[in-house]
Amino acid sequence: MKSQPHPSISRIASSSTRQPSPSPPLDHPLLFNPTTLLFSSTRRLPRLLNATTLSPPLHNSFHNLIKSKRRQKISSPERFSRNNANKFKIFIWLLNKLQFILHSLVHTESWAIDLSWDIIARFGKQQDMPRDFFTDFVKVAQDEGRHFTLLAARLEELGSHYGALPAHDGLWDSAMATSNDLLARLAIEHCVHEARGLDVLPTTISRFRNNNDYKTADLLESVIYPEEITHCAAGMLI
Repeated sequence: MKSQPHPSISRIASSSTRQPSPSPPLDHPLLFNPTTLLFSSTRRLPRLLNATTLSPPLHNSFHNLIKSKRRQKISSPERFSRNNANKFKIFIWLLNKLQFILHSLVHTESWAIDLSWDIIARFGKQQDMPRDFFTDFVKVAQDEGRHFTLLAARLEELGSHYGALPAHDGLWDSAMATSNDLLARLAIEHCVHEARGLDVLPTTISRFRNNNDYKTADLLESVIYPEEITHCAAGMLI
């Protein structure tokens, strides 16, 4: 059975420790006005919930459940992504290290897309944020989406595909831990995780080049790396 490295979002509304307010953020007109950015960001919920295959009635029922206030948080299955690889997958990894590394990069880009929209949806209404804050993260989401598409296509060229290998939930674990603190989210996700990714990327590029995979190395070096450098500063001038 193939792995499913994209677990569901577990907290996008209020924290489980926060008392419901008379008018929850999800009911604010801005969130349901199709002309606003906040509305657009919340429309990503079906994708975040792995619900893209649901029928329209089920999509509508889910939307109505949130809007009616009967659901103050969005739950997820007890088991997240299948990151406990069995012996067979470990053997495959040993044979295809480059595929495993590239798959991990694709998975990271997938999380980065969701986290860009999550920070807009989660903190956009709660905080008095300047326009540049939203501009920064829309650009980040656009960049990460392009990175995901390019890397996923390259992974398929190498004979694999996204979801074929085990993956980690580290980025989303940190997002959950910082779900109530914007400054903590910026510090952990962008000043720590993004920076660490930049630190190891030159080594990753060298691995691909040393194994004669010049196409992947050039993609990482000429497209991914320069754009990722700009993401560390996203939302920091607030």
